Amino acid sequence: MAGRSKSGDRDNGVTVSFGAKFARSEQFKAVFREGMALVEAAATYLDGDGRKEARKSAARPWPTPPKACGLLPG
Repeated sequence: MAGRSKSGDRDNGVTVSFGAKFARSEQFKAVFREGMALVEAAATYLDGDGRKEARKSAARPWPTPPKACGLLPG
C-alpha cells in the first residue's frame, strides 16, 4: 500500500524484510556465534558431567510437582 509514512516520505509500496536485513548484519552474526557457543557448551556438558548427573538422578524419585505442593493455583 503506497502512501505517506509518519516522516512524510513516500514508501512506494516497498516492503523491507526485517529478517533478511537482520540476517545479513554484524549483530546477527554476533548473536548467532553466541547462540552456537551456548549449544556447544550444553552438548559438552550433556556428553560428560550431565550424563553422569542424569544417571544419579534417575535412581532418585521425582520431586513433587508445584501444583501438588500448593505452589500453583488449581
